[in-house]
Amino acid sequence: MKSFLGIFAFAALMASCLNNDEETYRAGFPVLKTKSMYFYANNTNDSLYVLGYGSWTIRNLSGADWLTLTHMKGTALIEYAIGVNFSENYSDKGRSAAFEIYDNNHSDVCPSWQFLQLATRGDGSMGNAAMVKCIKGSDGSQIDLTYDDTRRPLTLVMTKDGNTLQNLAFEYNDYSQRMTVNSRGIVLSSSYGNSYQPNSLAGRGDSLSLSEQTYVSLLSSAYAFNFEERFSTGDYEAYGILQLKPYYHPDSAYVADSIRYQCKRSGVVEQEFMGLNYGQDDNRYQSVDVNQLILGVEHCNPYLLLSLYRIARSSRIITSATFEQTDKNITVAARLNANKSVQQLSVTRRGTTITYDFEY
Repeated sequence: MKSFLGIFAFAALMASCLNNDEETYRAGFPVLKTKSMYFYANNTNDSLYVLGYGSWTIRNLSGADWLTLTHMKGTALIEYAIGVNFSENYSDKGRSAAFEIYDNNHSDVCPSWQFLQLATRGDGSMGNAAMVKCIKGSDGSQIDLTYDDTRRPLTLVMTKDGNTLQNLAFEYNDYSQRMTVNSRGIVLSSSYGNSYQPNSLAGRGDSLSLSEQTYVSLLSSAYAFNFEERFSTGDYEAYGILQLKPYYHPDSAYVADSIRYQCKRSGVVEQEFMGLNYGQDDNRYQSVDVNQLILGVEHCNPYLLLSLYRIARSSRIITSATFEQTDKNITVAARLNANKSVQQLSVTRRGTTITYDFEY
């Protein structure tokens, strides 16, 4: 996955030797950085590391209503890990808080910077996105979801006609930054950063991974990657996703141009290769990626539905999926709530329509 190349990193590192008629002195801040490059809408804390050649004072310039520091003063030549505490961003707009730090003995050494909090949560949904509690399908399917206080999934149970298709339970250790998932007795684990997104979930022969298709990304302006879920039984579910515009900024809107889907279950291999079309409805105003429902719950990957790999979440809702065999084409219609979250999604293929009703 491509990094964001320091989009929100603040340039506040400086160390200098300054001269005047009275003295030669050393001043500045050889260490001035945050633990994270930027904050997501559902982050509430971070750390600011400061080391100054002289004693120092931090001054808030703006944004004090949502962000505070545990220390605003310090002594020379001691490295501080200062707590950065802030509230969730419950809007769909990014926000900033400006600070400056100055050497108490040399006012000409006074770097400033901004803390920036994104409009989107770690899963790609907006900070004010509604939390989906239940999805009921007219085909007898149902998906029940719960979350913790920071909008991270705790449980997902997916059934159809009374049969359990998926049953996931999540735990998070924020001290070690490690996630575990219990999938019907099989435990997978992964490290995570402040996005709360797993790096590579794995355990007892089962695994989930996301990898870049470098031969596409290097030879064209498009960006392509694979998402794979593999099981110890030899079964698998894989997605090849092509984006015509690379994914750079966490808050930017982007969509998949096409998806190559393949799965193997009990020795049977199924394939779908679809081009995708979109309307103007935004897919980030509810906690789940509704586009994952277009192939039905039997082919709905729960991790992608929860946007645990947010780069696979297109920012707009699909209106149709086209295939070489036109009789396989899919049309999609969404009805929205007043807050822009999906109230109902209708998916039609080969004359059959499945409607999914969303509860929050």
